[in-house]
Amino acid sequence: MNQSRRDRYRIRNPSFSSSEMNFARGSHSMGCEVRYFNHQMQHNYLSVSLKRFETAILVFYFKFILSFNEDLATQAYHIFAMACYFTPVLGAILADSFIGKFWTILSISCIYAAGNIILSFASISGTSWISFFGLALIALGTGGIKPCVSAFGGDQFLPGQERQLQQFFSLFYISINSGSLISTFLTPILRQDIHCFGRQDCYPLAFGIPAILMVVALILFILGRFITGYIIHPPQKDNIVVTVCCCVALGNYTIKPDQIQVINPLLVILFIPVFDYLIYPFMNTIGLNKPLKRMVIGGLLAALSFGVCGFIQTQIEMEEPVLMLKNQNHLLLYNGLEDPYSFQNETIAPQSLKKFINLDRKMLTEIFDLSPNELKNDQTLIIYYRSKNENPMKMVFENVLVKPEKGGAKIFTLFELKNYDRQPFFVPGKDPLIESIVVGNYSKASVGYLRSFEIDVTGNPIMISVDGQNITYLTLQQGATYFQLIRGDLNKVTKKIKQLVQMNDLIVCEIQALETNIIKIVDENKLSVFLQLIQYIIMTSAEIMFSVTGLEFSYSQAPKSMKSVLQAAWLLMIAFGNLIVAVIADLKIFNEQSYEFYFFGVLMLVDIIIFAIMSYFYVPLENVDDDDGIDSEFYLFGANHC
Repeated sequence: MNQSRRDRYRIRNPSFSSSEMNFARGSHSMGCEVRYFNHQMQHNYLSVSLKRFETAILVFYFKFILSFNEDLATQAYHIFAMACYFTPVLGAILADSFIGKFWTILSISCIYAAGNIILSFASISGTSWISFFGLALIALGTGGIKPCVSAFGGDQFLPGQERQLQQFFSLFYISINSGSLISTFLTPILRQDIHCFGRQDCYPLAFGIPAILMVVALILFILGRFITGYIIHPPQKDNIVVTVCCCVALGNYTIKPDQIQVINPLLVILFIPVFDYLIYPFMNTIGLNKPLKRMVIGGLLAALSFGVCGFIQTQIEMEEPVLMLKNQNHLLLYNGLEDPYSFQNETIAPQSLKKFINLDRKMLTEIFDLSPNELKNDQTLIIYYRSKNENPMKMVFENVLVKPEKGGAKIFTLFELKNYDRQPFFVPGKDPLIESIVVGNYSKASVGYLRSFEIDVTGNPIMISVDGQNITYLTLQQGATYFQLIRGDLNKVTKKIKQLVQMNDLIVCEIQALETNIIKIVDENKLSVFLQLIQYIIMTSAEIMFSVTGLEFSYSQAPKSMKSVLQAAWLLMIAFGNLIVAVIADLKIFNEQSYEFYFFGVLMLVDIIIFAIMSYFYVPLENVDDDDGIDSEFYLFGANHC
């Protein structure tokens, strides 16, 4: 029987008269627009929460709150990302075979919101197991949302509205990246610039706002069910995935590091109209008008972006400090004498510092009379000559030839202060205090050092204080590491300040009583972070040609019983991609990050060549819904509002 879709609806819905059915179809265009905008409003809030966790803030949380090392933080992040893109398979099966897309989105969103709330509270105390419990709920909730939202939106369109369907998936992608744009820009500000619970950050707020927005999105989604009405397809009990599983069972403003990712969603929003109205029409004129051809070109661009990324990373690595070799150590020798000092055929001027890289550990222990176990790997020996009549001060620091972890300026400090009684060093307006360690007392002067600390470089003068006295730094540079020697008499400073106040004179010389000699030992960043624009432009173009086109193509080719499953399969590939990254990070196959980027570029190239060959032999299906023999019935909820 070759009944028209209208006749099939009339036969299966006896409660609709023919005229009523025609009215419903005639008014559907306006009704679906209303439902679409309600759906997009809900998804805009939703995408703030979803895309929020795809930024580097989670890595920062693992490193600085849960105290993970860099490799473990990277692994944990990618395992979480893998879970987010793996669980959609479960959500898709639940939607297509059991309770439908609407009820799947509604019920699983509650789990997702609960995960957001738990993570926000867990970040107050930094409790690992509670944090991971919240992340597990978020990953599980993502599985019920990601594949169903796009498929549920596609369900709102009838045959003959293919152009509107294409626009929907374009606007759908803009909606996702609008949320990502807002959250990627604002979340690092909430994390770092706002202080709460006695800390210099506010992860509870950064995680809490997405939780609030998720609850708002859930309320909007529920209201849309009653106000505008949704077209809700009943679940297909004969879902092929369930059947197969059963068979198997039976058998000046300084941009923050994690804000640079705001470029991607911004470019997506700008590029989609450009591609729809300029690039795609041009491609159609030269025969590149098929979805699979666009996806192949997108994949090639993705491979190219990895190559560009690898090249930029190579330039960054050339600026990195020299790595400390095994059984060798760096040496910093400070000559505090009035005469030059010679070491290893190098002359060190008075009141200056000289660094020696990768010296043999045995030689250092012999020259400076150290015990065999006093120096270990990744440690730097500090030698301070303060007087001809005294042996030099010997201190062991962590590796000092390193870049700052948080993008500011890192400072290692040695001090020689008279009348110092362990008064705290600190950066005004910030906690915690900088820990000081006294290693000796000479003629009422205490000699020691401070734990290394990092200062944000904002373009304004930077200060640290001790006993109420400020030491001002005017020229610290972003990405640089410094070594400083602070000398003076704290009592002399205090008396001088009192005298000046009593004379009603201006206090203009208060820091002169503390002599500060600061020396740069690791150069600042010379490459602009905005060089990443090149790779972002290429990668965003690839994302639009591959992802947006692929979403529409996979939906159009899927039978009705597998609409969400195909979306989940699409996301499942991202899960495997994150798994590959996590495995490679754990195996530490590559010594340099640039090699890893080149590897991914080659992997992408090989992958897209295989995809191109498969695409050449693929025959697209037409009118899938009419030919798959699956019930095409739909229900209009709240039709009186259409």
